[in-house]
Amino acid sequence: MCIRDRVRRDGFAALREQMRDVQRPNDWRDAGAVAKFMEGMRKARETVDVQAADAMVAVLTDEQKEAYKPAGTAYDAYRAKLAEIDTTYNQKLIEAQKAFNMREFDAAVEHVEKAMELAKKTQYDFLFNRISEKISNTQNVAEELQKEGANVFEVTSLVTMAQSATGLGDFAQAEAYINEAREKLRAIEGEYRKQRASDAISFTQFFIVNVRNFGGDTTSAERTLNQAKYAFEGGDFVEAERLAKEAEEMAKDVKKQVMAERSRKSIDAADAVIAEIEGEGVDVSEASDILRHAEMSLKYENFERIEELCSLAIEKAREAREKFKIKRAEDTIGYAKEMLADLGREGLNIDETLKTLEKAKTALNNGRYDEATEYAKTAIVEAQEKFILFKKKKWLQLEFKRQNTLNAISKASHELELLESMMGKEMKTLRSQLQKAAFAFEEEKHEEAEKIVKMAVRSIRAYR
Repeated sequence: MCIRDRVRRDGFAALREQMRDVQRPNDWRDAGAVAKFMEGMRKARETVDVQAADAMVAVLTDEQKEAYKPAGTAYDAYRAKLAEIDTTYNQKLIEAQKAFNMREFDAAVEHVEKAMELAKKTQYDFLFNRISEKISNTQNVAEELQKEGANVFEVTSLVTMAQSATGLGDFAQAEAYINEAREKLRAIEGEYRKQRASDAISFTQFFIVNVRNFGGDTTSAERTLNQAKYAFEGGDFVEAERLAKEAEEMAKDVKKQVMAERSRKSIDAADAVIAEIEGEGVDVSEASDILRHAEMSLKYENFERIEELCSLAIEKAREAREKFKIKRAEDTIGYAKEMLADLGREGLNIDETLKTLEKAKTALNNGRYDEATEYAKTAIVEAQEKFILFKKKKWLQLEFKRQNTLNAISKASHELELLESMMGKEMKTLRSQLQKAAFAFEEEKHEEAEKIVKMAVRSIRAYR
């Protein structure tokens, strides 16, 4: 917008230069000289308008060119109307000159009056459109600055006063108002651009320090910020603001890289914790799902969310491990309790082992789950050892009894053989008893076998 203002300002300066070259009539009653002067003025305006239009085209974007098309069409129509008025004006002066030469003075005066009316109309239209264009341009610039946050109250007030004066046809006052408004607007815009550039530089400076403290390499951003400072010192505030914002974007990219690296490390650290806990036999599916969300957040550069999700994943994994340890301790204590109950029913002394089991229960209640599990395992080992000793003792007793019964059967069989030799016949009833004792022995019915053997021995000895 500043460039377009400069183009317009240069255009008016060029118009004044062109007008100086147009020869003014020495006698305004000379219709030919006046017509020549008006034609020169028209050509001067056309020359400057073409130059200004060419300069303006160079600084307009495609969108702005498209937006200016309706205005350009209207302006072309206005120029055509002026050309038509100029032609009519010249014709009237020529007709006045002819009438004067023919001594038709009344007709000559009438032609001159009509020419003057056309001249006044042309002058009014020219001044009206020139002031209106200035008002419109000033208003547009003021609105754009106001949208950006600048205070343009004084300018808008002067623009309103210029509009009112234009409507009343007081073009001199209108131009005074609009020129004052434009001067104020340039001052406001300059100060506003300066403040914006200063704010942008200050903010970027602070941001770069923050990124550097964060561990990022801000060398390139600092170099660009220094260029912004040089531009600011040189009075090019627009360029200074642009460079400051460019430096800010560079610092943002650096911060994004640092955040991505940190987030990757956080995810890897959380994954390591979860893997370790999973290696203990814990179900960590919930924590793994949360960590997958963290991976997705990294893809979409939601870095703040990543730290939160990683912490939550670790927390859920540790909660799962705690629940796992509680259940493991409870299950181990329950198993030890059942085993000791079985040993108690066998009549074994389990007092010391019960004390160990009580230590396991106390540790569980106090949240020392690993300790509780170890005490319960110790109780189980003690119970198993007692059970093994008990079974071994019982087996020895049984083996001793079995051997005695076997010896008794063998001895009875020997005595029966002596009796049969002495009697000279087979003692079927007694042999049948010994066979029953042997069958009972094979079926591990040692008491029954022993009883039968004793009866058989008594019978054998009774015969003898």
